[in-house]
Amino acid sequence: MVQAVRSPLALLTGEDPTTRWAADAREWLSIYRRLLAFNEQLQERLSQDAAEHDGNSTHDLASLESELLRLRERVAFWENRYRELSAAIDIDEERGILYGAAIPFQLSLRERQLLLWLLHHPDRYFTPTSLAGQAWSEPALSAEQVRSYVVRLRRLLERAGAHCRIESRRGHGYRLVLTTPEGDQNSSLAAS
Repeated sequence: MVQAVRSPLALLTGEDPTTRWAADAREWLSIYRRLLAFNEQLQERLSQDAAEHDGNSTHDLASLESELLRLRERVAFWENRYRELSAAIDIDEERGILYGAAIPFQLSLRERQLLLWLLHHPDRYFTPTSLAGQAWSEPALSAEQVRSYVVRLRRLLERAGAHCRIESRRGHGYRLVLTTPEGDQNSSLAAS
């Protein structure tokens, strides 16, 4: 049976939405992502149980649905907070202009879509195939085409003086790493 659901504003012990540390925001984002994944698995199991037992778990499912909504809101909050604290970049989505720490740059539609996708999913690896399907909704793009856009965006981010970079890792794909103005990864802030 699912335990009582927290109120929508309930925070976990130690959770500080006003933190000024990107490393803290990253950790809370990770915690809430794990909680969300676990609760989604739990929902799937309860749904299977309800189907097998003529809906006896519907109350549990309703309670869990409320908790899933709360967890999704917390994930969205910490994603936004992490970006606020980490990336000194801004994108004018309508005009496609990247405002970095140095000078503004015009982005192509694909570059803008790729950067926005990666900013909304920092520190997570994406294969070329998943980027093509998720960032552009065009899974038919080849890995070479994706690599071409990644290389172009890397160069723009560097020239703009943006506090982030795109890393690649064989077998994992690409990820956006948000950095401090000094160029260190934010995970190093945790030691401060």
